[in-house]
Amino acid sequence: MTENRIFPMASGGGYGAVIHGNFVEVRIDYRGFSAMVAAFQTDGNVQYQPFDNLADAVAWAVATAATHQGRPHPRSKIEYWEIRNGYSITVEPADSGGYEAETFPMWIDAGPEPIRDSKTFPTRDEAVEWARQSADEQSQRDADYQQQLRQIRDTLEAHSGEAHSG
Repeated sequence: MTENRIFPMASGGGYGAVIHGNFVEVRIDYRGFSAMVAAFQTDGNVQYQPFDNLADAVAWAVATAATHQGRPHPRSKIEYWEIRNGYSITVEPADSGGYEAETFPMWIDAGPEPIRDSKTFPTRDEAVEWARQSADEQSQRDADYQQQLRQIRDTLEAHSGEAHSG
């Protein structure tokens, strides 16, 4: 698990990171700063706090992430969760038997259309392993996409400089 990456938030105005296995989000808006900590995409125990300054928002988020315990919503069947490379991984018993695994980005800038990936497996361990692999693959696609966007920008900048020099 790569926990030292910083993820741009899909809506802009902030960044996320995986700290102590939880997803931490720090944003700025017209009211000031805000911080959020969650253990997975549908965490029923999500923690949120507004702040007047960035230092307080980050300090609170890091401290909260150190002790945050995720909790499924009361009607949820989720038995296992983790954050991997900015992706939420959840596993729950499938209605047809076995276990359904799902991966989905934690509000990160995951390309033009984030993929909610799910699949059913006979055992929980197989479901967890597949979800981790899916999160790793999607994270790599996101990194490739961001690299391609940088290449477009760099190429346009290089050519726009040529147009002005002639």
